[in-house]
Amino acid sequence: MKTMRDWKTWLKLILTVILLGALLRLVGWRETWATLRSANPRYLVLAVFLYTLTMWVRAWRWQVFLEGQGIRVPASRLTYLYFVGSFFNMVLPSGMGGDVVKYYELARHDRGDQAHFRARVASSVLADRICGLMVLFLMGTAVAPWARGLGIEMTLALLVALTLAGVVGLALVLNARVREWFETHVPFARALINRRGIRGLYASLDGYTRPILLRATFYSLLFNILIIIINVVIGWAYNVHIDLMYYLIFVPIFSFTLALPISINGLGVREGAYVALFTQAGVAHSVALAMSLTFYAVTLAIGLMGGVLYVVENALALRRMPQPEHMGDEQ
Repeated sequence: MKTMRDWKTWLKLILTVILLGALLRLVGWRETWATLRSANPRYLVLAVFLYTLTMWVRAWRWQVFLEGQGIRVPASRLTYLYFVGSFFNMVLPSGMGGDVVKYYELARHDRGDQAHFRARVASSVLADRICGLMVLFLMGTAVAPWARGLGIEMTLALLVALTLAGVVGLALVLNARVREWFETHVPFARALINRRGIRGLYASLDGYTRPILLRATFYSLLFNILIIIINVVIGWAYNVHIDLMYYLIFVPIFSFTLALPISINGLGVREGAYVALFTQAGVAHSVALAMSLTFYAVTLAIGLMGGVLYVVENALALRRMPQPEHMGDEQ
């Protein structure tokens, strides 16, 4: 099993290098480097600051989903876990690795006082991720009718298709009757769903009432607005001033590429998407690639903050541990 995971990691690494190499060859590494060096540092600092704010907003959203499962965790602790998750997104070979670490760090404090505690935590992490992505898709689709004059019809069609697929998928998961039909008619579905972890995960979905989902949607709107603003600010750093509609349409697709498990942390795939889409808006290839690499650099800066926080907290925890008494030699 470990050999298979190692093989997949190496394959992702090779694909990441190939994609980045192909992009740099297509765009020109000298042009890209020159563009990166021309960035206005004031806008880069602003982008890092705004991305730091998103940690708190996402923590509040996660807190809402946890409360839906009857789990009370201070927002400060969840913010810390989001910073730590960003760090592990940076060091683990997956854009979802941080979610796994957040789940582990919270679920490992289970003291057995809540049934299916771990399944509920996993459900909250999954719901938190899906809610953010779906609200972003819906935001882009909502403005699509006003973006039809931008000459990006194929991109609009892709966004609408992704949104519809997400809505249908959620309906299949959340609808109890559909789940019951699968259990009855699909071979092996009952055995799979009745596994302890899966059954607990499905049971936890009933905790997301309409008020819970509305509050989570509000925080998702706030978070996604910040993400779009961050992309706009990064564009300003390279003197890019284009219609806001482009960002509303493009950013959901960029976020989707991060969920594709085909490269290390989405590297190469995301950069390709930036180049393919922003050039439709008249942005130069080297500038589009520089914008993507800069956004990645912003996430790395936040990840480094998370790494520092993680090391400091664990160091303090070690200091608080009772030290073993040194017994003298009995002669």
